[in-house]
Amino acid sequence: MRDGNRHDPPGVWTHQGRSECGEELSPKRRPDSQSGRVSTEPVVRATGTNLRVGRSETDRPDGVGIGDDVARLGPHMVVREEGIMPAGIGKTDGMAYVGRRPWHGLGTYVEGRAMTAAQAIEAAGLDWEVVTEPVYRHKNAAGTSMSWHEEVVGKRAVVRKDTDEVFGVMSDGYTPFQNLTCFDAMDAVTGSGDATYHTVGSLFGGRRVWMLCKLPGDYRLDNGEKLESFILLDNSHDGTAALRMRLTSVRVVCSNTLGAATGSRAAFAARHTSGIMGRINEARDLLGLNAAYMERLMAGANRLAEQAWNHDEMKAMTYKLLDLAPDTSIDMQRGLKAPSASKILDLFYLGEGNQGETKWDALNAVTEYLDYSRGSRSIDSLDATDDKVVSRRLENSWLGTGGEAMRAKAWGILSA
Repeated sequence: MRDGNRHDPPGVWTHQGRSECGEELSPKRRPDSQSGRVSTEPVVRATGTNLRVGRSETDRPDGVGIGDDVARLGPHMVVREEGIMPAGIGKTDGMAYVGRRPWHGLGTYVEGRAMTAAQAIEAAGLDWEVVTEPVYRHKNAAGTSMSWHEEVVGKRAVVRKDTDEVFGVMSDGYTPFQNLTCFDAMDAVTGSGDATYHTVGSLFGGRRVWMLCKLPGDYRLDNGEKLESFILLDNSHDGTAALRMRLTSVRVVCSNTLGAATGSRAAFAARHTSGIMGRINEARDLLGLNAAYMERLMAGANRLAEQAWNHDEMKAMTYKLLDLAPDTSIDMQRGLKAPSASKILDLFYLGEGNQGETKWDALNAVTEYLDYSRGSRSIDSLDATDDKVVSRRLENSWLGTGGEAMRAKAWGILSA
């Protein structure tokens, strides 16, 4: 699109007698001070002898105000010349696990009963770093052919060092938390020998990194079912999430993630600032909370396992969880909602370890749906097992808020 206030950057520039190829970053938007319309202009980052081309919000005609305007925009995703951000598992992602295969079915199996940090980093391909680099604007002198590049004050590009992938443009106060440092943080929190790395990996080209550690001890419900306790760490390199550690639990018979179903807020989070390492000691409190967390979960689970739940009650809960149209039958619900509702009802009876008789069966129908079946957008994605859909399902169940919210809502309905 071209008009008097909008233009597209060229793919190749000549700057100080040197040809420089471009890599496009995502646009930042800003209204023109006179017309009120939004325009874009090139932004670059220095890489060796070259400058990478990107786009940022244009300055006013008088060249005033770009730094302040960009600073208010916050983090955003990067668009590269070859396409948009990887969907789920990219060619530069990796995962690894020990013991029984995790529910998402992804990753490289590592022999033995536990992974050390060094083994996990190597097996999952997490031995890389991110760096921050200056960001520049391409400027022209009005009425002349003179041009130059001017650094954008207060902004830095976050770059994956081994692939040269740009993850985002952040404020200069952003402090990367390296993958190796994540393992160090987990070791510092759990203590030597107290926890074992069970599953580790990355998503979206390395933008999200996570590790799941099994805590010592097994827990059995009154009906004989076994639960296990874990601590989950996840981190983002693109500004979409803080560093987080959370307690979670898994139903062993089906590997369903109970997560924060009880509504427990046993979690730690820290923003990516220079003081992030100093706050890691606060995360040690999670271990102290684990006993209370599991005690609360076990007591609640035992109550659910003792209380009957019928088909009509399960159907009514499904309508609430999926926000179905109340006066419309399930098979007439729009889009993905119809098969999703049918799936949850089926899992109440046919889910692993379920008999369709108790509130515990109802809760685990929901957790199994979230971990194994939940689709994204298209009807064909329900129960799909290709890497793209499974990685999205993993992100939603473990790293996002959608899965946690649905588990908590189901727990609230069943515990009322």
